Amino acid sequence: MHEINPADISGEFYDYTRTMEPETPYNYDYSKTLTMKLALAIPDRKGGSKVFCNFEEALEIIRRVDAITRGIPKIVYLVGWQYCGHDDKYPAMDEVNPYLKRPRDETAEQSLRWLMEEAFRYHTAVSLHINLTDSYADSPLWQEYLDRGIIARREDGSLYDIGVWGGKTSCQIDYKAEWESGCLQTRIQRLLKLLPIQKAGTIHIDAYLCRTFAGTTLEEQRRYRRKTVRYFRALGVDVTSEFLYNCPGRDEGTLPPQIAKSQRDDLIGLVPMVWWLNQGMEGRLNRPARLLCGGRYNPDLDPSHSGAPGFLAGNSAHGEGSFQLFRDADPMKWQRSFLAEFALDAVFWYWQNQLRLLEIRGEGENAEALYEGEYRASAADRTIRRGEILLRAGGDMLAPLLWREGEYLAYSQNGYAAREWLWDGPKIRGCFSWTENGWLPADEKCEQRDGRLILSLKPEEALLLQTE
Repeated sequence: MHEINPADISGEFYDYTRTMEPETPYNYDYSKTLTMKLALAIPDRKGGSKVFCNFEEALEIIRRVDAITRGIPKIVYLVGWQYCGHDDKYPAMDEVNPYLKRPRDETAEQSLRWLMEEAFRYHTAVSLHINLTDSYADSPLWQEYLDRGIIARREDGSLYDIGVWGGKTSCQIDYKAEWESGCLQTRIQRLLKLLPIQKAGTIHIDAYLCRTFAGTTLEEQRRYRRKTVRYFRALGVDVTSEFLYNCPGRDEGTLPPQIAKSQRDDLIGLVPMVWWLNQGMEGRLNRPARLLCGGRYNPDLDPSHSGAPGFLAGNSAHGEGSFQLFRDADPMKWQRSFLAEFALDAVFWYWQNQLRLLEIRGEGENAEALYEGEYRASAADRTIRRGEILLRAGGDMLAPLLWREGEYLAYSQNGYAAREWLWDGPKIRGCFSWTENGWLPADEKCEQRDGRLILSLKPEEALLLQTE
């Protein structure tokens, strides 16, 4: 691992508007990469780990997801990979969760390295979901961080607690103090030596919020957050994050007016992908997805509580909620859930990212998005069209997979019999339905006639259509 001089890492604001390009090229085109999370485990509050999915099972999920998604490039961030699970023992990140180990391996670290390598076979980079904000009193690093003044304090000298997660109180890290002490660089270097993160080329930093507390300002904390993102990039690792941190309840504090005006979106051009991308339609009109993409739009972070911006600009498939159904007695339950996410959202998110958004007509739930190539999305009736060709209507869709030449996907939430779709594509040479055994022939469900496709689908069924 090459040496990076922390003094060479800038904390300055990057004005992306000058070029509409990232400060340095990203390792992935995130606008064409399905980026998801997979929850592995949480602490059981008894000193052990509650496992949802071990490393061997994680590869089986990745394998099936690759088959469902027809080899679309993917990134999967593992949640709960460390100690006894999600959020356990931060700020330490030195131990892989032993409860996730494969029986054949001596250590859990070996198992995780195996998973990260094997996943490449399925068009998937596996990396980590980490947190650089939280600190817990049971962490191996707690006393050192306390002694060195890295745990933030309030004006009255008390520790700056920020919440209770998993039954334990978390305190805020002072980003400046951790950077200046060298402790931040040390824990990042340890992590990159522990696991092949640099080969994966990406990492996800959860809830990377800046707060004001004794001895600092919001502007200063954001400056050191930018340093950290650039430090990862200097080491060859993209940073994705949870928010833009410009929504109500995200970065806490007040920036000086002259700073707030120009630097409200201070991570754009440094961070390529945001889990909850609440940039609004103006941002989507003005910023290309290759510069910044999501993720999904979260109505809970929108004062209007509207889901329209997500539909109009494109919601991806997070995967995380579907994967948590893995332990259900019905082995197809998580797959049916993921199919819905993928078909109704991610397929369209992919093409919405590639096309230039030309105009937004109307407002709120009555708005319509017009893209180049005669594509348009209507929030009012949840339809998507290309010219006169209907691609989606509510819970039904039929659309091309743009990363697979000659392949189309059909899906229905509620099912239908002999529904006619206007069709201007080539001749269908094969029809397949997703089953517990993968894509199996289902030619009886598809008929092509007089510029139309007649399809019959059961509820929550997907059909893969291959053309000549």
